[in-house]
Parts: sequence; C-alpha cells; structure tokens
Amino acid sequence: MTDMKFLLILGLLLTSIRAQAKPVAPAFLIVPGQSIGKIKLGDDRETVRKKMGVPFKTSNEKLAAYEKSSDPKALNPYKKVKERDVVIDEWWRPKAVGRLKAIYDAGRVIQIQVSLSGYATEYGLAPNSPMKQVEKRYRSPRIVEFGFGSNDFFNETFALVQTQDYVAEGLAVLTGLYDEGSRPWGIYTIFVHERNRLVFTGSSGLN
Repeated sequence: MTDMKFLLILGLLLTSIRAQAKPVAPAFLIVPGQSIGKIKLGDDRETVRKKMGVPFKTSNEKLAAYEKSSDPKALNPYKKVKERDVVIDEWWRPKAVGRLKAIYDAGRVIQIQVSLSGYATEYGLAPNSPMKQVEKRYRSPRIVEFGFGSNDFFNETFALVQTQDYVAEGLAVLTGLYDEGSRPWGIYTIFVHERNRLVFTGSSGLN
C-alpha cells in the first residue's frame, strides 16, 4: 500500500469516527475541573441563578472529605481529612429522577455534581455510564468514602456505594457496588471540583 492510499484510508476512518460521535450541547457538557452545563466553578449565587433560575431546593450543610487510612488494622478504613463549616447548596431537578447541584463556600461555587441523564463529558462519560468507561481514561483513583447511600438516578433508597476521586483531573464519581470488595459497576453521580483538591461529600453521609 502506498503512503498516499494509507493516508486516504486513515482520513476516512477518522472522519467516520467523528461522524459517529454525539457532540454534547454546551448546556449539558461536563468539563472536569471547570464546569457542569451552565454552572462554573467560581460562579457566585446570583450568576448561577441567572443561568439556572430559582433552585428546587436550598439547604445548609457541613461538607467532609475522606480518604483510605494507611493503617491496615483500623476499624474504619476511611478517615476524615477535611471538613468545612456550614456551606450552602442549591439544586435543580428538571426531571423526575436525578438532580444538578451547586455547592457554595464564601458565596462562590466550589463543587458541582449531577445525576441527570443528558449530561456528559466530551468523550461520553455520563451518569449511568459503566465504570469501565471511567477506567479506560483515568487511573489510580482515591477511594474517599464508602458506605450506604441514597441514589436518585436509579431510584433506589439505599445502595452500597463508594466515591472515587480522580484528584488531579478535578473529577469524582459515586459508584455502586454489588457487595463489599466487589468491582464497581456503574456511575450514580459525577462531581466536578477544583483540580488537585479532594472532593467534598456530606459529613452525614454520601450524596
């Protein structure tokens, strides 16, 4: 095969791949370390409300971050490494299942999370994606929390779940497990936070 033919075939293959890809509209695009849809890290509440409208719910809560303990004999394998005082979170629920949530500290968005269908990264990672889709792109997550939690997307009251944080990317996922020690199977929620900072979860449990 000549170089010209090879380049022509390669060009056709790349064009075909691009044609099959489903571009995500900016209003639904997840950008690790930056934004989810219209909400960007660093936005103030007034800006977010102008973009999103009045939230479905507003509440105050404490946020905590966890990581796995280095002590193999520890009764609780996960330890709290940070906690912020009461912050404000607001969330929107345009569909019956799932939600989009902004968490503020000192009046600015410090974290965004989504469990709504339709939202995705440019490479197709979305709530309800299989974990293997995350594992293809990212490596060595920090398991920052593990336990039982509620799950809006799958309409389950309780599930065995864990939060995996890809800290350098500014991306974390809440994933379900069949049982302790089993392989994660699917994504409940996607979090976007500042790069190189641990994701925050509710101090009273997973969210």
